[in-house]
Amino acid sequence: MGACGSSPGSKWEAATGDGVFRLETASSPRFAEAVEVATRSFSGTASTDPERCIDWCVGERYAGKWDDPTRLEYFRWIARLVLAMTIRAGKSQTILYARAPGTDDATGAICAVHLYASKPSGAGTLMRFVYFMTCVVGEPPWQRSDARIAARMSANDEAMFRSHRKHAPGRHVYVQMMAVDPKAQGLKLCSKLMRAVNRLADAWGVPCYLETSGERNVEVYRRFGYEVVEKLKVPDPEDPDDAFDEFFCMVRPATREYR
Repeated sequence: MGACGSSPGSKWEAATGDGVFRLETASSPRFAEAVEVATRSFSGTASTDPERCIDWCVGERYAGKWDDPTRLEYFRWIARLVLAMTIRAGKSQTILYARAPGTDDATGAICAVHLYASKPSGAGTLMRFVYFMTCVVGEPPWQRSDARIAARMSANDEAMFRSHRKHAPGRHVYVQMMAVDPKAQGLKLCSKLMRAVNRLADAWGVPCYLETSGERNVEVYRRFGYEVVEKLKVPDPEDPDDAFDEFFCMVRPATREYR
């Protein structure tokens, strides 16, 4: 993984403004807020959908149990891992956040964004993942207690990595995580963040890539210029007939040449 160009830090300026801010460090109170936003968003509530692929990975035992401590612990670990890897990766990656209108003390939505100089490196990604599991966030809470969740999570990770390498072979912006606090749904914070990502990509002159789950999310991202390039099935390694089949890879083409 590498940054696009020689000074990625300055390019983040294109993404900020209009109610969008950049989270600078993992020691900031905003980082803890970002983890909780992603946890609540991806776990879901009685009135908001979960992140459907991760919900499938966690399995039927915790399905619909929105406030179950174990379910929340699983989703929180995922959020902490992704965001810790992002914020500690250097100038080529960052967390953007948007506040609810009229507030200055609450993080309503977050977006983990990466600038890639080329396709993702398998060896580099694996090494970073192992380091963060060992030294930063610890092993997954399901690792020793539920082999099926572990197997599904691994299958999901493999599918995401393969699709990323396939559909984003050159310089690009990768939207790894987009999460809106259920309490902030309907406030157009996702729109703010996606417009910020588009400004960033346009400043670089590169395409954008993301993965998402469910037709509803596909329609959301289409409004920002993304189109589906592949629909995947994520198989359950223990039961190939039980697959998650609403996993979409989407690309927004570059609007001009890279510079």
